[in-house]
Amino acid sequence: MALPVLNYFIFCIIFILLSWAVYLPYRCGQLYLAPIYCMCAGAYFGAYAVTAWDWPVALAILASTFVGALFAFFPAIGLRKAPGFATAIASMALIFILQTVIMNLKFVGGSAGYFGIPPMDYPLITSLTVLVIAGIIIYRVDHSRLGRAAELLFYGREEVGCFGVNIAWVGMILQVLSGGLSGAAGALFAFTVGSVFPAAFGFSFLLIIFPIVFIGGNFTMWGAVFFAPILWGIPLILPEAIAEWKDVIFGTLLICILIFRPEGVVSKQVVRSIGIGIQLLVRINKEH
Repeated sequence: MALPVLNYFIFCIIFILLSWAVYLPYRCGQLYLAPIYCMCAGAYFGAYAVTAWDWPVALAILASTFVGALFAFFPAIGLRKAPGFATAIASMALIFILQTVIMNLKFVGGSAGYFGIPPMDYPLITSLTVLVIAGIIIYRVDHSRLGRAAELLFYGREEVGCFGVNIAWVGMILQVLSGGLSGAAGALFAFTVGSVFPAAFGFSFLLIIFPIVFIGGNFTMWGAVFFAPILWGIPLILPEAIAEWKDVIFGTLLICILIFRPEGVVSKQVVRSIGIGIQLLVRINKEH
């Protein structure tokens, strides 16, 4: 497989993981921007573990997942009950704090960046394995008591508290899971690009992730799966003069979808309809 095509698929996987990391806390009404902060932590840890400690890449990806979850855990102690706007502001600050810290750490290259990161031996298989495992976990969460409690929280925090749902623990668990997904995405990013630098982990990622989440569908995990390849691919197939305006294109699409279809293109009704259609096709094939 040609390198540009391979990198396209791996970056699609990275953006799906990051979109899921935003999607999980948003289920309970929290606009959580810390996935970029946790991604940065996972990327630097995975890169350093492989280059300085000679860890296998697979072990480094697994460890980066736990590092991302750990970096999400401590802020989650304070942010677990925070409403959406407060969560967004506080988690945005975490990005700038970590960037500043890394810029002053000479053993990981400081502001110049950290280079010489070896690639994965089987990049697409490894990335797909991470994606499938993450997808299974999110699917189980969505269809568990935790997922149902989070969905209720989105529509009314006070009402859900009356049913005995521990609002703080729901928010905390979802933020930690989000951090784990982001840490894994960061490791995949580091081993794909071959270098990491603080400035890479900023608003450029958010400008891609948020359109994927909200255009694809913010109430189901499948929106990111379908729209990450589409939205990430748009700048690659457009002429260079138009591709330079990708942020304007994404912003315009995001505004339009929020106005005319707030639930996104792939809503729960769409997923349910597709599921019913598949069941009917299977039944028809069995009968014939």
